[in-house]
Amino acid sequence: MRLGSLAYAPQWSALALAIGAGTILQVIVEVGAYLMRRSQKGLDAFFTPPVLGGLAAGVAFMYATAALVKV
Repeated sequence: MRLGSLAYAPQWSALALAIGAGTILQVIVEVGAYLMRRSQKGLDAFFTPPVLGGLAAGVAFMYATAALVKV
């Protein structure tokens, strides 16, 4: 008999997802602050070709993996 191998607690799942979402938000804030410090353009630093290309690549990768992995 294996205890706890199939136990599911929604509150622990919610906590884990909240920690993950908070981590992603923190990375976005830190990268945004870095871009603002490194550039004299201010907010226009977010609309440069490398930043927009990275954003587009990330979204494309997200949709590609979602199409390949069916739950």
